[in-house]
Amino acid sequence: MSERSPLKLVVVKPDAVETRFFRSSDRQFGEHVRGAYRGAYFTAGAGASQVAMRDRCFGVDTTNIPVGFQPWYDKYEWDYVVMYDTDMVFDPWMIDRMIKADVDIIGAAAVKEDFSSLAGGIQEPIEGPEGYIDCPICKSTGKVGKKVCLQCNGEKKIRMDRIRPLQPKDIEGKDRIKALYCGFGLMVIKRDVFRKIPYPWFNHIDVQGQSGVARNAGVDISFCMRAHQHGIDIWIDCVVSSLIGHEKHRVLRLEDMLWHRLKSMADKDKIHKYLEEIIDRVEKEKA
Repeated sequence: MSERSPLKLVVVKPDAVETRFFRSSDRQFGEHVRGAYRGAYFTAGAGASQVAMRDRCFGVDTTNIPVGFQPWYDKYEWDYVVMYDTDMVFDPWMIDRMIKADVDIIGAAAVKEDFSSLAGGIQEPIEGPEGYIDCPICKSTGKVGKKVCLQCNGEKKIRMDRIRPLQPKDIEGKDRIKALYCGFGLMVIKRDVFRKIPYPWFNHIDVQGQSGVARNAGVDISFCMRAHQHGIDIWIDCVVSSLIGHEKHRVLRLEDMLWHRLKSMADKDKIHKYLEEIIDRVEKEKA
């Protein structure tokens, strides 16, 4: 962004112990958002569980939660939450790009450590009678294109065997795609989302796995499914997902995942061309 944006952000880093550690370890990003946006606040925190950790970051006092609770009790004036984990490696322009998309929820699907998939899921079309598909939330059938079935009431189990993990082919050559969920590694969320989804936002919900055994979904899947139940779409930025790093034994990116799956020299050439096209596109957007 060449001019300072009028937007105000709250930057949340759930797995940092405190904001002092957060600011010193992410100086470049912190300096960018403070300079590029009209307001930037920083919050961090740890907890005994993923739910408690994220609740604490959002200012939740579990001993006294009023009806219609909003993050931080409206302590800050803000337009977007930028939430990211310690092991994400990204450049500040990626946040600018995701905010410019002007959607309720948009995330980056980083590469998983085992290279099995990206951190997101999409609906696998499962045909039902008369061109209908099964609802991903409550298993009943609804018309193609419905966000959720009208029979969903937020208490039904989600059929995880109807959700396919995101693969590189799903994002290749695309700007952004709709998804059923995206991991919390890097996500931008509009303020109105927390007005539409009542607290609690991150509590685990039950899902139905391929084995037929109910289990708790992760906080990211649970949050995204609650968003769907309130008519909110989840988007994944394909360009950012192609370049973001996931720090494990080393920094892993989509490039590493594709190289891991190589079968021929022709595949190598295709990877180089694909990544060059993405980088050229980013440079044009930034110019």
